[in-house]
Amino acid sequence: MSRLQESGRFVGQCPHGALADAARQLLVACCLVFACLVFASGPVFAGGGPENVALVVNADSWASQTVANHYLQWRQIPPSNVVYLTDLSSFEQTDVETFRETILVPVFKTLFERNLLEHVDYIVYSSDFPTAIDARRDLGGAAPDKLLAPTASLTGLTYLYQFVLAKNRHYLELINNFYARRPLRDLQQSALSAEHGKAVQEAQELANAGKSQEPLEIQPTTAFRSKYAWDPTGTRVAEQGMRYVLSTMLAVTSGRGNSVREALDYLQRSVAADATHPRGTIYFMKNNDVRSTTRQWAFATAVQALAETGVQGAIVDGTLPQQKDDVLGAMIGSAGVNWKKSGSTILPGAICEHLTSFGGILTEGASQTPLTEFLRHGAAGSSGTVVEPLSIHAKFPSAFLHLHYVRGASLAEAFYQSVLGPYQLLIVGDALCQPWATRLELELPGVEPGQKTTGQLVLEPRVTGVSDISAAVDHFQVFLDGRRLASDPARQRFVLDTTAVADGWHELRVVAVAPGPLETQSRIMVPIVIANQGSSLTLERDGSDATEIAYGELLTVRARAADAPSIEILHNGRSLGTIEGSEGTLQVDTRRLGMGPVALQASSRLAGQTCRSAPLALTILPPPPLPPVTDVNAAQLVDGLRLTVGNDLPVIVTETKDARWLAKLNPGADQPLVLDAYFTVPADDVYQFQLEGNSVNALKVDDQQIWPTGTAPTGPIAWTMVPVHLQPGIHRFTLTGTTARAPTLRVRFGGPGCTSLDGKRFRHLE
Repeated sequence: MSRLQESGRFVGQCPHGALADAARQLLVACCLVFACLVFASGPVFAGGGPENVALVVNADSWASQTVANHYLQWRQIPPSNVVYLTDLSSFEQTDVETFRETILVPVFKTLFERNLLEHVDYIVYSSDFPTAIDARRDLGGAAPDKLLAPTASLTGLTYLYQFVLAKNRHYLELINNFYARRPLRDLQQSALSAEHGKAVQEAQELANAGKSQEPLEIQPTTAFRSKYAWDPTGTRVAEQGMRYVLSTMLAVTSGRGNSVREALDYLQRSVAADATHPRGTIYFMKNNDVRSTTRQWAFATAVQALAETGVQGAIVDGTLPQQKDDVLGAMIGSAGVNWKKSGSTILPGAICEHLTSFGGILTEGASQTPLTEFLRHGAAGSSGTVVEPLSIHAKFPSAFLHLHYVRGASLAEAFYQSVLGPYQLLIVGDALCQPWATRLELELPGVEPGQKTTGQLVLEPRVTGVSDISAAVDHFQVFLDGRRLASDPARQRFVLDTTAVADGWHELRVVAVAPGPLETQSRIMVPIVIANQGSSLTLERDGSDATEIAYGELLTVRARAADAPSIEILHNGRSLGTIEGSEGTLQVDTRRLGMGPVALQASSRLAGQTCRSAPLALTILPPPPLPPVTDVNAAQLVDGLRLTVGNDLPVIVTETKDARWLAKLNPGADQPLVLDAYFTVPADDVYQFQLEGNSVNALKVDDQQIWPTGTAPTGPIAWTMVPVHLQPGIHRFTLTGTTARAPTLRVRFGGPGCTSLDGKRFRHLE
């Protein structure tokens, strides 16, 4: 039986994993040569749960924070696993160097500093991150392969982080995902990627010849861990091999994306789908479009293998399943689809996606149906390429995507086991969704929520209804405040020496990892209070017991800690401000938090240790909705926005997508401008405006100023996201500003998505 070391960790704790080794070199040596590193083998730990997720949030986006707030609570992700990024140069497209410097490296650096890298298997992005990344700078002047366009996706490059951090152009390849499960011939693994390609080609020829019933073996579904290394045959190896990190986006809420409400709806559905073992049908749509024929080589084998698991698959002629109420998944090949018109219902947890050129191009103006259409109708996840893929099958998930999913893999595991070259594939949805997982119910006798603990705390986890734990559990893991303290297959009894841990509130988690190739997790979480030193720290809402507050209001909190030199207020590990002394208040602008459930904590150095309070749980509600105007009706309105500059007569504007649209009107410098129009929204919801340029001072809706909330800007503004809660009906938009010498002005509105103002949606009084 092991005990905690003086450092507060269990004896025998694993060394830092592969990601931590890489990050240490990054920080100490400032060397980003990851792709050729050979990591020492060590204990391998299971992942696949909330403790293994790093949730990355754009702190400058209300939508990103709102989606993350809800997902954090629904998935019970430890607050320490949240990484906030600010001052991103773009939330739609960027170049690979900017991606490395402002997103990828800061994420790894933060996780390393928090001692989390050794067990992080997923990097999940909330909304408002650049989905497409221009990789030409990593080509070193070389001409790109005509089949391998140097545009990559956010999730694809994150998954291939070793190549990207090393500036190794081999991430722009068709077969660089060695974790992908390969087809086999004669039950033998293909030794070379070329042989794999030959096997797929043969299967394609069989499908085209109407002989797709020929059996095609596939490597077994297996769990993903960031510590696992893979060789080119798809075999896990002890030392030399490629390592990856699973990555998805939770939502895209700009351009051709979803609304925040839609995103929350499909994420909540996917969380509820876990371990439900749903009944229904997975549809493989077959037609003569190359978008369909590219993947038909595996349809018959996938349907046969699904049947062996007890799940029904169907190969159906057409574009979409028609009038079906049992869609557990859909593999589609068509440029344009209309799911609503199909009359079919997507069940919770389903993966629905289609192979088409521009399904992952989510900026406004792109053609073809975007992946977000499937999410809008309830899918748990979807995918699409961020540039023309030329119908190359290796860039898309194969039909075995659904087989891996049904066998119990998480959504992210299923995707990455089924795509050989993921660098252009954008995956959006709930990475952790596991409808076919089997979960255990855990007990932790002798440990009660909120109990005060001193000295040694004995942990003896049990599985409800299971007499032989060794048959149901391969090993247990112990986490404290998101950090793994122990993982030992030989033990079912742990002793936590609480004297090595700071006083105050802590979250204790025990995770049971099931035997077998999928390493499915179950967990129990118990808050405890450690009280060895007598230190005490409290946090409450000042002057109010209310647990709800509207977005945009000021929140005042009060913290107390005897003899504390200062008290810091934290939200998911980031500082919101500091109170000097042992007691005081702090005002927090709720716009810094986003909407939805949030938890704040007070932190202070007490008795030589960092002590934290119990969380203060609050809900940030949307601001009160603005009612529609009553003095205007639709019959009075005509197309276009009305622009007035200085004393000139108004000009009618119908397009604003080009940032130079204002400059083309030659308005002159230092002239006051007013851009106004009426617009209609169909439902009570939180919509958003997006502003960027050097000629905007203020934005009003229905004569109420919604931006800025403080001092007006004195110069150019980067993209700024402004939420507005509207009741259905007609509303008035008014933007004021002052023209710059070379004026730029871009304004977008949406929900779902967010696109440039135009004369069809925005109209003026005739």
